[in-house]
Amino acid sequence: MVNIERERKFLFVPDMFPLRQDRLWADASVIKQGYITSEDMRETRVRITDNIESEITIKIRDSSIVCKEFTFPIPIKEALVLFFM
Repeated sequence: MVNIERERKFLFVPDMFPLRQDRLWADASVIKQGYITSEDMRETRVRITDNIESEITIKIRDSSIVCKEFTFPIPIKEALVLFFM
């Protein structure tokens, strides 16, 4: 299944969002991400989340803010091979 993604960028002003230290890491995940290819209108990345899930994503841009995104789960062993190529 293909997802349509609309890229949006925002300016983050830390003073406007005070962080509560007791909530800062409560629901955090460790994400390792690496790009296999990154060209003008296409990119392929591998992502490993909490060392228990991994996926490969292919993005194809239709315009400057719209892209089609294909994401597939892959075994962690394969993700590690791709990640360290």
